[in-house]
Amino acid sequence: MIASTSPASEPGSTRSAHSAVFPDRTVSVDIDGSSYELGHGAVAIAAVTSCTTATDPAMMIACGLIARNAERMGLAPKPWVKTILAPGSHATELLLKRAGLLEPLGSSASPRAASAA
Repeated sequence: MIASTSPASEPGSTRSAHSAVFPDRTVSVDIDGSSYELGHGAVAIAAVTSCTTATDPAMMIACGLIARNAERMGLAPKPWVKTILAPGSHATELLLKRAGLLEPLGSSASPRAASAA
């Protein structure tokens, strides 16, 4: 049981219970001739898929707005992050395109998964 083997965090302490469960370990990743050290909590996959769009197309608009604003601030995914965009339907893809949000999602989610035809 994790709770019994992990020290509890004390109020005001900078040491969390997670630091005992997930010690500082890194893994080395080589991508296109560059080496990166990834630690606990590093994002490796960022995906916006048809599961999101099937239930709520407004969620795709929110994702597009986040991608657009991140792009405007000069942010981009790290080289080790696998990004995926799968709008799920032609209607959702058109909605994003008309809102001017398909390109920001495409640039932050490259390579794109196959989009609806």
